[in-house]
Amino acid sequence: AKRADGTYLWCRNRVTTIFDSEKRPVHAIGLLSDIDDYKQETALLQEKATRDSLTSLLNRMALQRQVERRLKKYPGRLNAFLLLDIDHFKEINDTRGHSMGDTVLKSMGGDEFAVFLTDLPSPSATLRKAGELKHKTAQLFESGPLSGTVTVSIGISLYPYGGKDFQTLYQKADEALYQVKRKGGNGYFMNPPHH
Repeated sequence: AKRADGTYLWCRNRVTTIFDSEKRPVHAIGLLSDIDDYKQETALLQEKATRDSLTSLLNRMALQRQVERRLKKYPGRLNAFLLLDIDHFKEINDTRGHSMGDTVLKSMGGDEFAVFLTDLPSPSATLRKAGELKHKTAQLFESGPLSGTVTVSIGISLYPYGGKDFQTLYQKADEALYQVKRKGGNGYFMNPPHH
């Protein structure tokens, strides 16, 4: 319902029709309830359930729902699932303190997080994007106390080549991430390799 000041209010409207003996509608009785507080609270709870409290990024469950919805709606497109992991994050936490670790998390979005790229022109475009992400990560911390120390490893899987559902794409990207980590991090790898 629209208020006098132009703002809107969530309401629940229940209407019952009263019929006469001939089964003709003669009256309508309605009850309009203000449910605005309830709706705002529900929206807040929904937000908390789908987002990380520190970074406000979508959590895995919410991400999975969005990715699956996207794959179902546009099955013919080339998409990429990227898993990014901050290299040596435990060391940053242990040597620089948890508040410095939190700063990294807020700037980056987590010590491991996912990016879903849609409508890509080619697999090589995905590798270019991964390179850009790696570069931008280093740039984020160039002027701060962590300059030169924050790098990322990126594991990539492609839809449809690497998998056709969230679980498979996640698993393939995770395997690719492991390959990068095994070689010392600060790089990216696509699983399976596609040129």
